[in-house]
Amino acid sequence: SLRILGVALMLVGSMLASGALGPLATSGAAAIGGLAGAGAGAALALLAAVGVAVYQVCFRHLFGHLKHDARFLAFFGAWVSVWHVV
Repeated sequence: SLRILGVALMLVGSMLASGALGPLATSGAAAIGGLAGAGAGAALALLAAVGVAVYQVCFRHLFGHLKHDARFLAFFGAWVSVWHVV
């Protein structure tokens, strides 16, 4: 799928940007440390993406029927505004 290709390109791009796949990480402990750090970073990025996707699906499932309710939208907008200030 096109989304999977996008995720794969993001992961490879992150590894290239961190130097794990680039010419700087070519030998010794620096290469191993760079690859481990990039792998951990990519794993955390993937975990964050999955968490956001699960949150969005659950939110839509729980509150999707209220998307045309003006009172709910006003309450939710105010609630988000207060938490941005806090």
